[in-house]
Amino acid sequence: MNLLQKLRISSRLLLRDWRSGELSVILIALVIGISSHVAIGHFTDRLSRAMEKNARQMMGGDLVLGSSRAFDAKIRDRAETLGNEVAESSFFSTMISGNDEFLLVSVRTVSDNYPLKGSLRVARQLYGEEFRLSHPPEPGTLWAEPRILHQLDLKVGDKLTIGERTLELAGVLMYEPDRGNNFYGFTPRVIMHQQDLLSTNVVQPGSRVWYRIMLAGTGEQIESFDSWMQQRIKPGQRIFNLEEDRPGVNEALDKARTYMSLASLIALMLAAVAIANSSKRYMQRHYDNSALLRCLGCRKSDVLLIYLMQLCLLAIVGGILGNVLGWLGQIGLFVLIDNLVAVTIPAATVAVGLSAIALAVVVVIGTALPSLLQLRSVTPLRVLRQDLEPVPPSGWFIRGAALLAVTLLMLVYTRNIMLTLGMLAGGTIIGLLSAGILNVFFRALSHQTGRLPTDLQTGIRNFLRRRKDAIIQTMSFSLIIMTMLVIVLLRTELLSTWQNSIPEDAPNHFVLNIQGSDTDQYNAYLQDNGFSADDLFPVVRGRLTRINSNPVRDHVSKEKRDHNSLTRELNLTWTDQLPPDNKIIAGNWWSGEEPDNAVSVESELAENLDIDIGDTLTFFTGEREWEAVVSSIRTVEWDNFKPNFYMLFKQRALDGLPTTWINSFYLPSNEKQKLSALIRAFPSITLLEMDAIIDQVRTILAQVIVAIEAILLFILAAGMTVTLAAIQTTMDERIRESVVMRILGAKRALIRNNQLVEFATLGFIAGLFAVVGAELINALLQYRIFELTYTPTWWAWVLTPVASAILIVLIGLRSGRRVVRQNPVTVLGESR
Repeated sequence: MNLLQKLRISSRLLLRDWRSGELSVILIALVIGISSHVAIGHFTDRLSRAMEKNARQMMGGDLVLGSSRAFDAKIRDRAETLGNEVAESSFFSTMISGNDEFLLVSVRTVSDNYPLKGSLRVARQLYGEEFRLSHPPEPGTLWAEPRILHQLDLKVGDKLTIGERTLELAGVLMYEPDRGNNFYGFTPRVIMHQQDLLSTNVVQPGSRVWYRIMLAGTGEQIESFDSWMQQRIKPGQRIFNLEEDRPGVNEALDKARTYMSLASLIALMLAAVAIANSSKRYMQRHYDNSALLRCLGCRKSDVLLIYLMQLCLLAIVGGILGNVLGWLGQIGLFVLIDNLVAVTIPAATVAVGLSAIALAVVVVIGTALPSLLQLRSVTPLRVLRQDLEPVPPSGWFIRGAALLAVTLLMLVYTRNIMLTLGMLAGGTIIGLLSAGILNVFFRALSHQTGRLPTDLQTGIRNFLRRRKDAIIQTMSFSLIIMTMLVIVLLRTELLSTWQNSIPEDAPNHFVLNIQGSDTDQYNAYLQDNGFSADDLFPVVRGRLTRINSNPVRDHVSKEKRDHNSLTRELNLTWTDQLPPDNKIIAGNWWSGEEPDNAVSVESELAENLDIDIGDTLTFFTGEREWEAVVSSIRTVEWDNFKPNFYMLFKQRALDGLPTTWINSFYLPSNEKQKLSALIRAFPSITLLEMDAIIDQVRTILAQVIVAIEAILLFILAAGMTVTLAAIQTTMDERIRESVVMRILGAKRALIRNNQLVEFATLGFIAGLFAVVGAELINALLQYRIFELTYTPTWWAWVLTPVASAILIVLIGLRSGRRVVRQNPVTVLGESR
């Protein structure tokens, strides 16, 4: 028999089984799993790219170069040759004049095509309506931040002088997409066209200017330039990307991608469980066909190949149907969140669809292989003696093959060894616990059945009579419920973390340069005028010069010598209390035993500069050099929009050093007029308005939350449907049992009551064990993958067993209506 003949037989058998309904359970489970994968895959891929696009707007491009010296022209030429869009910008501080007054400001010059990503927001009058613009000011004009208008008493249309050039104030600058989130050292900003820089005659040899080149292009174009630039980068130059420039946003995106990958994996695992159960039933119903094929001359390998081809054809059909349903599903998801997503959604790619068909084949063959091997060993004598069962494969082989298939699938799909080990560990533990404890529980229950109410005894005995099958089915339901519960618990923890990171009343204004003599008056002013303000923090500016008496640049590795902390002065502060969002990970917080010059260092800075407990740090402030000893290392939540510091000192360590104070407060948009009075009352302060940046970060987090909510609903729906498929696998035996009971005089109400008791018991036990596995996996995932603090979810221990029992009862009774309605004569005729 050649390959074409085997393929013809496989296709005919497939069509016959499809018409008879033999393949419905396998195909339904497969389509559900693949459609979940496709819908989640397209949804997460497109939404992740949209969220990343939105996040990149906050840094002004896909890649940004910074330098303390003007860039060589060949860098721009190379970027453009590779197909990237390029914009240029420069920053410097200078004095401007207006209304016969002077003010130190930060000037930004930009080229024609700035911004490459995002848009500027400009108002035509102070706190007037904002307009989104995708171009810089016209030559001869500039835009200024509101605090400049406050401090110089200006209005749009007035003139400002920068160096030797007078420019028209054409708008109020409300937002720059790439302004950054460094709250300290900001001076009021004006933005002007690059063409006007030369005429100001401000920048001279030796002037301190920071230059920036922004690039936008495809991933391949950006990667090509990045590789080229990495080999030519010079001292004083830096390459910024999303990971470095927006670590808080990038962390949220990474956690969202990991969660989405986990959700999609679980959808496939749910389908695999259902297919494994269904394929066992399907193969058992084809023992006679296999025996007949052997009688017609087929070898064992021919039988195996015929059914293997049949499963491959089924997988391809299921993959195609799953692609169609998944495509429609992801369109529906985007329709639901259309008003919540503020950026254009990129088009879908074909990669997800192609991977879905490949995964369909892997899932079907991998889960059905143990059952498929039994068909190979069916003896031809079964045609005459149907009691001849094929020799089953070794139990170790079945378990080993299943574990290997699951492990490879998880590794290939998630590319995360910790995530894979976490799921396998939880699944293994719940399997062992379930098998052992369930066996003991069933033995104990069998001795106590006679003491139960009469209405419950029959249902419990039905449940216990199939003890081996009941254990396997309970474990299957436990796995299904456990995986859904893991998704629910992770979703709850992630959403709580993100929503709490930027509360509604998060500080949206920061006040710098508060003089020590003004602190009491400033606090009183805020209290009298209804400002919702945080505490004041002292700030001392200092440059880190040596670590353990060695110059910093000699102490750190070559790769870290351009770290931001080494190229500028640091903001240092003292405090007696550890800030709420800080956590000590090495050493101890102030206990009174440490020296007066003790310092606590932020963990990432300590890692980058190779700082350990007990090291001596030397700082330079003004004309004074002083030392501090590292007593602790701590983590910091940089994305909480509150004042945060690399270094925290005891107060005595900073005594006598020049100090200013900073403060943050929340002010609703309808009370912005209070800012003018605040600046007039304290003209020396610097006021930063962070509303636009906070709104953009909230937009990104809202997109992440919407994605997780939508995926959660999808997984729950898939889990319930797969549960239905799992219940269908025992339907033949249930029908035969009900027929016998009907013949013996049992009424439909008794049969239905038995089903209810059996399904409720099964669901409750499965739910109880699912909580154990879910908590173990959840603890591992939160601690090692998502870097969250694990806390037991006590409500799950109470609600999950009850909800599981109700869910399986509803699904079981809905799918088991055929058991009650089946005609005994028809069933007995089919079994003859």
